[in-house]
Amino acid sequence: MARLGGDEFAVLLGGLHPERKAAALEARSAAEKIRLSLARPFEVMTRDETGKKSSFRHFCPPSLGVAVFGGEGRGKEPEVFGAADRALYRGKDRGGNTVVVAGEEISASS
Repeated sequence: MARLGGDEFAVLLGGLHPERKAAALEARSAAEKIRLSLARPFEVMTRDETGKKSSFRHFCPPSLGVAVFGGEGRGKEPEVFGAADRALYRGKDRGGNTVVVAGEEISASS
C-alpha cells in the first residue's frame, strides 16, 4: 500500500489468477473487503483550548477504483493508474461508497 497524495492510495495485489476476468473478480473481492473496513464509523477524540475532551463519531465511506494489469508488455504504470483513477471517479459520480473495476460496464455499489 502506498499514499499517492491527498486522500488517494494505491494497493498492489500479487498472486492473482492469470486470467484477466478471474483476476478482476479477485481484485474486486479484495477491494470490497477494504471498502467495508474503511466504511465503519470510528470515534474521533478532541480537546478544546481549555483541555476539555470531547468526541464524535465519524463516517468516511470510500470509493475505490480497480485496474487489473499484468502480462508481458501490458499495463504500463501511467495506463494502470489512469484506468484506476477513472474507475474511482466513476464510483464517486455514482454517489461514492463503491468499488468500480476499470473496463466493467456495471459495478457493485453498496
